Amino acid sequence: VLYRDIAYLHGPFSPTFNAFIFSILGVSLRSLLISNALILLAITVLFHRRIKCAFGEFEADAVTVLFFVLFAFSQYIGIANFNFMTPYSHEMTHGLLLSLLSFELVERKYFVGGGIILGLVFLTKAELFVAAGAAHAAYSFKDWRAFSRGAIGLSGVFALAWLVFGSGALGTWRGVFHENVATAYFYRRSLAQEGLWGNLTALFFWTAVWGSSIALSLSKKEGLWGLGVIPISLALWGFDPLMAVRPLPLAIIAVAWWKRQEIASDPGLRLLFVWAALLLLKMHLDVRLFQYGFVLAMPAFLVCSAAWISVPRARAGALAVLFVFSYVHLKITHYRYSVKSHVVGSGADSFRTDKRGVLVGQVAAKLALMPPSTTVSVWPEGMMMNFLSRRKNPMRVLHYLPPELVFEGDQRLRAGFDSHPPDVVVLVHRDTSEFGFPFFGVDYGRWILERVRKDYRSVGRAGDPVLKEGSRFGVELLVANR
Repeated sequence: VLYRDIAYLHGPFSPTFNAFIFSILGVSLRSLLISNALILLAITVLFHRRIKCAFGEFEADAVTVLFFVLFAFSQYIGIANFNFMTPYSHEMTHGLLLSLLSFELVERKYFVGGGIILGLVFLTKAELFVAAGAAHAAYSFKDWRAFSRGAIGLSGVFALAWLVFGSGALGTWRGVFHENVATAYFYRRSLAQEGLWGNLTALFFWTAVWGSSIALSLSKKEGLWGLGVIPISLALWGFDPLMAVRPLPLAIIAVAWWKRQEIASDPGLRLLFVWAALLLLKMHLDVRLFQYGFVLAMPAFLVCSAAWISVPRARAGALAVLFVFSYVHLKITHYRYSVKSHVVGSGADSFRTDKRGVLVGQVAAKLALMPPSTTVSVWPEGMMMNFLSRRKNPMRVLHYLPPELVFEGDQRLRAGFDSHPPDVVVLVHRDTSEFGFPFFGVDYGRWILERVRKDYRSVGRAGDPVLKEGSRFGVELLVANR
């Protein structure tokens, strides 16, 4: 049972929805891909309509192409789970689609229905609900009747979710106010509070680059618009292109100021700008298209792009600059896909990965040969091995990353290990420096690894020594002494 038997940090909507998909299409990776493809299509149609209403059909068509090139199937780092087909968290893509659906209902004056869908957004992730909720409030500004109807729908969904899931219905809100979150390295880093001066330098630099390109595209002198590609081209090839969207918060504010009269009179446009701007809050000064930026930065980037293209004098220059920007990012994605030449899994569960996947596949194959009742825990993370081998994880906490230790607490983790120790433990080399602690069992969770080394024996290792500085990748298999 979710939350009782499985420690889950997010809301209950996505696990419940994916379980429904599995019940219809069968339990496989392919089932998720089919579902995600349909979700991607729905997001594309709804967002195209929203941009069309705000800026025009040509602008909507242009940014839809940008959406597919830069976000839908993108892969800017080695991990392939920051896109719409294989998202690291289905709450992100589900929440985005639900937000767009709620906007459609509200604009059609179905306020209770919009509130119900907004309630489902609440059951995904906090940052998505904050943005969508504020957008609803902006749309219903001074319309108490519309606001109250939406609140009825929202309250009904939450009440039902509380009856079914208890406090789990709060999802990520349970962690937002956790005493350790404010000081956790990962959350300070996500807000760019770590490395502040470096982030400010990048912000000023890329603001100057984009400002130069925009100014040249707006030039009244014949032929100067084409020179706008020069600053962005030099910057993209000479510096880290993944930092190029740092000025996005400034850009969305500037476009909102430019469109302020239309925003004041058009509640649909007001809704769009509030939503796009507030989705950026989690990234603060460290805005990016990779990691969770593929969802959180997407609306603001496409809105700003559409606004730029909508200026007749700047259209040609804007399209030229955005073409160069897209080409560079497409090259990065192409390289990431090109190194994934190894197939892991079989049939409906197969997927391509880099050479690390060979080691994962070997261990998963060994697990699959063990008795079906064998329980397996993969630490610090690697639940895909459980999925590929169809072996159950007996632990309430499915992986041991710093956030789990922060939210669950040491005592609960020890109690869980004592009551349901796994038959097999798989240790995977994973650098968790983004959380402020480089290695599991060394910089955090030491007692867990000590317990494993004491009560389990190693029966094989593939690749480099695990959880040691200097190692690239490795997997170790350990079996209980009992």
